[in-house]
Amino acid sequence: EDSPIGNQTVDLALTKVVDDANPNEGDTVTYTVTVTNNGPDAATGVELTDSLPAGVTYASSSATAGSYDSGTGLWTVGGLAATATETLTLSATVDAGTAGSTITNTAAAASDFFCGRFETELISMSIRASRLMSVRSSGRVLV
Repeated sequence: EDSPIGNQTVDLALTKVVDDANPNEGDTVTYTVTVTNNGPDAATGVELTDSLPAGVTYASSSATAGSYDSGTGLWTVGGLAATATETLTLSATVDAGTAGSTITNTAAAASDFFCGRFETELISMSIRASRLMSVRSSGRVLV
């Protein structure tokens, strides 16, 4: 949604993908979150909140701009020029005991303006955890 302030307009777009929508317990999943300013003006104070939900445990992160705080889930991007895109990658381990559960991870982006109005965008991504089944061999070879 566009948020005009005087003659300024910022249009943030948020996308989110996960590398494995059906992981097993103990697997690592990687969420990739992208924020784009479709402009036409530059955005200031861009922040994205992406707190990992119950069912997954934070492993690592990397961002193309700014910094991510795994304790608060806050990615501080800062300024985002018109048509610019920045990316946050979050890796998390699927917790034991989550088999059969749907785990939904939600991200929200916001940008501030001079008079305190905000441009916001919200997106969610779900995974369905399963239990890894082990196969045992009797050690016999049939010919």
